[in-house]
Amino acid sequence: MVYAVVCALALWLTSRLTLDGAIAAAIVGGTLWEITGFRLAGPLLTFALGSMLLERVLSRPERDHSDSRRATQVIANSGPALVCALLSWYLEDPRFVVAGSASLAAACADTFATAVGMRFGAEPRSLLSRRHVPVGTEGAVSAIGLAGAAIGATLVAFVFAIAGPNRSVLWIAAVGFVGCLVDSVLGELFQSKARGDRSFVRLSNDLVNLITTSFAAFLGYALSEI
Repeated sequence: MVYAVVCALALWLTSRLTLDGAIAAAIVGGTLWEITGFRLAGPLLTFALGSMLLERVLSRPERDHSDSRRATQVIANSGPALVCALLSWYLEDPRFVVAGSASLAAACADTFATAVGMRFGAEPRSLLSRRHVPVGTEGAVSAIGLAGAAIGATLVAFVFAIAGPNRSVLWIAAVGFVGCLVDSVLGELFQSKARGDRSFVRLSNDLVNLITTSFAAFLGYALSEI
């Protein structure tokens, strides 16, 4: 629990988290550690610190405190992993630990894809129409951004493997990458301003992230025994 508080405090002091975001991160991280040890706390720490370092290296000078992550963003990215940890403890089913790691792999893949794609990507494309769209368009992808997604998902899967051999590691990386693609499709369908009134439902970015990480957890659980 102490490590979670220290990490959350560090992220708050470096303006990567708001105060409520740091509190949420400390609760989630501490709970994951108490229930699963490094199995889920490790992937969470990898996602949090990896994303922070990547964004710090790639961020432009004009970045300000408005980019700090709030509690809702923390829950959207790590909430499903917390639920999976609680279910693994209550039901004594280790497949939920795999599911939780898959959800974190999806969160890391999406964050890495966004950071790398925004910094180095050329004109991105829509996943649905395959047309070129302006940089920053919700749901748009680029080759370099997808490479970043693959690296992020694999990184989380690798850390999960360090905690204990598991034949689901490759699935975790694959599910994380697929989760990033799902996030892009949902972003284009329900967030992109380019669609105008064609989106019959408008979803916030936090809700899209929560749906994506929940989907990845479900898929990770379903594939954990393959």
